[in-house]
Amino acid sequence: MAKIKDSAMLCLIAGLIGTGLMDLSNFIRYKRKTTELLYGHLAGSIIMAPFRLRRRRNFFLGQIYHLLSGVVFAFPLLFFLKKTGTDYHRIKGAGFGLLTWGVLYNAGKKFGLFTKPRLTRTHYSAIQNNLIYGIVTAEALVRLGDQRLLQKKVMIQQKSKSVIARSEDKYDNPVISEPNILN
Repeated sequence: MAKIKDSAMLCLIAGLIGTGLMDLSNFIRYKRKTTELLYGHLAGSIIMAPFRLRRRRNFFLGQIYHLLSGVVFAFPLLFFLKKTGTDYHRIKGAGFGLLTWGVLYNAGKKFGLFTKPRLTRTHYSAIQNNLIYGIVTAEALVRLGDQRLLQKKVMIQQKSKSVIARSEDKYDNPVISEPNILN
């Protein structure tokens, strides 16, 4: 399978996959009544009054806004994976998902950007959904991205000319001495 070499396209696709599975998990929880709102409601309440979200077209606008935010947050995750490497990428993705929950969910609540959920189980559901987002997005970035795109940049250091020479004296104690540089 051909790997994606463009970082913008990779983040677009991986962010949509991660956000899509996050929304699917949220929808299942909503149908089972373990959460009181969908992310289309939550994201839509940032840009319009909550009572207007009962209309399908307004909910759809909130859903687009949520998908767009999922794509945007795939970029810092890609940058983080480039800097730290792709080993343990699922754990790094889970940590990143919790970070996005902490930033978006709690800061949004504190500054009154969206309607506050009333039930405690909705908050726990949001944590679990953001964990899903982080893990799935990190997995999609690693699996779909070209290896050269995600390779950690390592600087190769050349040995200096003043290498320390080691010799041993008669007591078998190593002695470190500088080689003669003038020769």
